[in-house]
Amino acid sequence: MPTIVIQNPLVMRYRRGATCITDSNCFTMRENGMARALPFTLYASLFSTATTMLRALFSALLPRRPSTMTSADNVPQDKESPIKRLDADVLLHIFSLCRDIDPVSVWAISRTCSRWRQVSLEFASLWTHIVVDSSSIGLLGKSHCLHWLDLWIGRTGGRDIPRVDVTLDLADAQRKHGWAPTCTEVDDILLAAGSVAFRWRSFTYTLDRSFVRAGPIHSWKSLVFGTCMARTAQLEKVRVAEHGKRAFRDSYLLPQVFYLFLLCNQSSPRLRSVSLFNIALQVERTWTAEMDDVYCTISPDANIGPERVHLVIAAYPLMRRLHLAGSSLLPTIATPSITLGRLEALTIEPNTFLAQLLSSVDMPCLSRLTLDARNISKHDQTLSSWTTQQCLADILTELALRSSYWQLKLIVLKLTDDAVPWCYMESFSSLETLHISKSQYMDSLTDPSHLSSLTQEVVRDDALLTWRFPMLRMLILEGAGGSSGISSGKTNQRLIQLGSELKDVFGDRWDAARNGGGIEVLAIDLIQSNVKVEVRYGKSCT
Repeated sequence: MPTIVIQNPLVMRYRRGATCITDSNCFTMRENGMARALPFTLYASLFSTATTMLRALFSALLPRRPSTMTSADNVPQDKESPIKRLDADVLLHIFSLCRDIDPVSVWAISRTCSRWRQVSLEFASLWTHIVVDSSSIGLLGKSHCLHWLDLWIGRTGGRDIPRVDVTLDLADAQRKHGWAPTCTEVDDILLAAGSVAFRWRSFTYTLDRSFVRAGPIHSWKSLVFGTCMARTAQLEKVRVAEHGKRAFRDSYLLPQVFYLFLLCNQSSPRLRSVSLFNIALQVERTWTAEMDDVYCTISPDANIGPERVHLVIAAYPLMRRLHLAGSSLLPTIATPSITLGRLEALTIEPNTFLAQLLSSVDMPCLSRLTLDARNISKHDQTLSSWTTQQCLADILTELALRSSYWQLKLIVLKLTDDAVPWCYMESFSSLETLHISKSQYMDSLTDPSHLSSLTQEVVRDDALLTWRFPMLRMLILEGAGGSSGISSGKTNQRLIQLGSELKDVFGDRWDAARNGGGIEVLAIDLIQSNVKVEVRYGKSCT
């Protein structure tokens, strides 16, 4: 049997060249009203995509032979069904792919037929993606959530079974199904997930507080959960998010409480990624281990002041990459200076709140900067295009005033209609790569008047001519959509034409680089609609 190479969950290819395309509509059935009303009776229908995939695969692999259709009812004989000839290893591989698409599909697998159920229950690795969200609530029911959650956890096996990924996206289930659990039920779900905390590889916990109803609160549950949090030695990734307003006293296990347990216990030496949404600190805490990525997003309605966000940033002095987004409606106050001695990359939304917050953060090793203005309107609708432009200038000016930031190697600008702040980037003479992405046509991005900072010499203080960005080796211009007046089918040809025009625009700079002008030879990439054209000195555009 030839080796199967699956490049897409819905398209299977094997090395003889045949292609089998499956029905992609079956997985969406769980989103309609029938799936929610009759969850268990629809398992077979929900997983018919896998059945179709297997049948189409065998039809392509097996040699042609006479049909086995009966003359009576024109139905294939069950004993000749190719799908039953697959061994357990092949089934396990396909079931694992389906689990990666949708973790809830393992329940459909286990209720399709006796053989599939036997395979799914025999391999505990199929159940290691535990999910409580709109998908699982819609299929398995919200009235017995704790029951099927305990059953799911039990099927992951014992201590010698691989680590588990747990997602408690309660906010998603609350919004899509109107689920309003009591604070007691929230605590019980957390305790059930905490029973395997020693096997967590990743953990996601989101909650909309406005949907939580009042209920009996037992303080001993917090103590038990705190004990579970002290055993998270396998944990590598955490995502915590809070939505909505507090309707009553916060005595139950909120995402904020979970995060405090995580910081206080310091029991996750493998933890390398933390994502926080509307999560902040009120007292100083420090994560003593190294951290690869810290994501911190604040929504304006969360009433989280800059001093609390400042404490979150200060809690990870050894992080390598920091991602900041969102804003606050609370007044900005002065915050003490902190130093992030190992920070290499910063991604930030250019708004007033974060610009002022950044002014108190020292990053001596920063080499990669990303300014992402694409989602500013989602987080703060009060910002105008002019304000965004001013914030871009403020952040770049703040960095340029610190001599250590002259070592920046990469700047990425993700803009909408904002002009590129060329004059505020000129101080970064060590810049090697500049990536500009805008929601505009490529014709506008490649306009020579917009690139004059790179294509024209300037006069130095000693009256000599020089080039800006002398160390720049790569310029990436990325546009959105099709070019003005150009159909999508002609995008490639249009980009090649623009690339040829750029060769004339950058001719003087390239000649100076080749003739010992003290600057690097610049390479240019044009990207649009999944098409990339390389513009190189002395070569045709490709």
